[in-house]
Amino acid sequence: MKVIPCEDKTELYCHYSGQISPQNAYIAIDLRDGTIWATYNGEIGNAVPMDVWNGLTHRYCLPFPVYAESVNKCMEELVPKFEELQQNFEEIWDGSNWVGKLTDKGIELSEEIEKFIENNFDEEYDAIKVVDASDYLYGENLGITKDTTDAELAEIAEDLQNNSDIDIMYGIEEFLESVRENADD
Repeated sequence: MKVIPCEDKTELYCHYSGQISPQNAYIAIDLRDGTIWATYNGEIGNAVPMDVWNGLTHRYCLPFPVYAESVNKCMEELVPKFEELQQNFEEIWDGSNWVGKLTDKGIELSEEIEKFIENNFDEEYDAIKVVDASDYLYGENLGITKDTTDAELAEIAEDLQNNSDIDIMYGIEEFLESVRENADD
């Protein structure tokens, strides 16, 4: 088994512009070579790569985007289960594609892994803290006037981000620009 750890604290969070919700994050295992990693789904909607569609790679959804340290710990804890899952997997030719097939024990293990992941994370401690800047900062006196420069806005944004317990303030630049546009003379 080879675990590829997440390195950036918030790398499992992705919210594409124009989308209502962030992308789902998951832990994956390629059952052919035992590689385990965590990431978010880069596809909008329900598209999946062929190796997932064909059961060669299994994905286990995270309940919410979690910190790298938390998911890394979870992946390490799951290595024995993933090893057993891999032992209950075979790659077979179905007449048109190579597909993965789990034994009955493998199906049971996969369900155990899913339940473990569902129950392993505490939203208060493990979840990446994300807010919409317009909701979080609404009504705050930020000292922004029509004369505030772009450089000053960038500095305000950085200060707000660095001096809070929030990991990601979604849309902060747009919000600050809106405050400047609507500031009184």
